Amino acid sequence: FLFAHYLVLLLYENQQNESNEKLEKEVHIQKEALDSFKILIDSTIEAVLVFDKEKGIVECNKVGLEMFKYTKEQILGKSILDFVYKDDIKLVQEMMKLNKTGSYEIRGVDSEGNLAPVLVSGADMYYNSKPVRVVTVFDLSELKQKDKLLQLQSRHAVMGEMIGMIAHQWRQPLAAISGSTSSLSLDLMMDSYDKETFEKEIDKISEHTQFLSTTIDDFRNFFKENKQKSHTTFEEIIQSSLSIIGPNLESKNIEIIKEYQSDDSVYTYANELKQVVLNLIKNAQDVLLEKKIENPKITISTYKEKNQFILVICDNGGGIRADILDNIFDPYFTTKEKRDGTGLGLYMSKTIIEEHCGGTISVSNGAFGAEFKIMLKEG
Repeated sequence: FLFAHYLVLLLYENQQNESNEKLEKEVHIQKEALDSFKILIDSTIEAVLVFDKEKGIVECNKVGLEMFKYTKEQILGKSILDFVYKDDIKLVQEMMKLNKTGSYEIRGVDSEGNLAPVLVSGADMYYNSKPVRVVTVFDLSELKQKDKLLQLQSRHAVMGEMIGMIAHQWRQPLAAISGSTSSLSLDLMMDSYDKETFEKEIDKISEHTQFLSTTIDDFRNFFKENKQKSHTTFEEIIQSSLSIIGPNLESKNIEIIKEYQSDDSVYTYANELKQVVLNLIKNAQDVLLEKKIENPKITISTYKEKNQFILVICDNGGGIRADILDNIFDPYFTTKEKRDGTGLGLYMSKTIIEEHCGGTISVSNGAFGAEFKIMLKEG
């Protein structure tokens, strides 16, 4: 009996030792896994926050501490929403509720209350044997600054082109005003003053000065900093753009064909959309003149397809070479001579339409030339 009891105790002790060894091994493996995880997240360029619904933040990498300006001790236990701008909290809560893993842009807040545009993505996983949500945050500030600089360069380039257009438009009315004033001055000198003739010439001068004033207003409104969306139509955008470039096209004998099939209102950034339309028309003009196309034409079409408002600008310039078609929207890519193009116009057009206006812009070769299609969503 005693021998049997001894064997039982011995077996129990061996099992305990094995269990302890197994437990120690599992703890060691888990510790190695956690250490490896910490090394991994500290090697990324994004901030990584590990969030426990009950305990708050349980882990944060070095980039996260620097980005949000906290020490490790300060950040532990905080809610993930403490790093989100108040107006974006609802979006983040919705994404977390739906367990969305895709990236989305919000405004992050650091410990000093500073805001920064950030790209966020998250996923549920197990950390230290507990369910947590791992959130990665990428600071977009530098990219936004570069985008802003490129947009400024693009606007300056367009401004230079528009000044040239306005100078061309002013030439004729200024010559007419000069002719009228010279004629009136001569009549006065010769003492051959005629009231009716005088009044007619004054009316002509008034009409010309009104035209000059209108072109200046178009120029000023075009470059006005307006960050508010407004209701407009494609037709209004096109007509406003043509009021600037139209006379220049006419002087080059380029025919504008308008095919408006939609007068629906769109809610967008009108001035930025004008910049895109003006750039596309100007590019079409340059191609037609460079290739010396007979009977040059630019066709502008609008229509609605399901919940999309569509604007198409095409020319009969023969199209874009297939080998460069995929690069046409790349920054600093240009088919023009260096002195004639910056390579920013189409890049900024894409940025404005897709990032600012929430639409899409594409290019293809049609039957007679390049076709640029802008698509904006309804509402």
